[in-house]
Amino acid sequence: MTVTDPQARILWVNRAACEVSGYAEQEILGMTPAIFSSGKQSRRSWPMRLASVRAIIGIAAAGVEAVR
Repeated sequence: MTVTDPQARILWVNRAACEVSGYAEQEILGMTPAIFSSGKQSRRSWPMRLASVRAIIGIAAAGVEAVR
């Protein structure tokens, strides 16, 4: 997850986005979301990364439900 300014510059990024993208927070801050499609990772790595994001989202959703 990222938060951007009106010019689409990234102001904040969470740890999961860093882990999934392979970038350090310092590399992402100030960039635009286009950094995530810069070609740093091979296309073959994206299915695994997408599965990781889905797992993180599922865990977070389960935590919200447990609190309710």
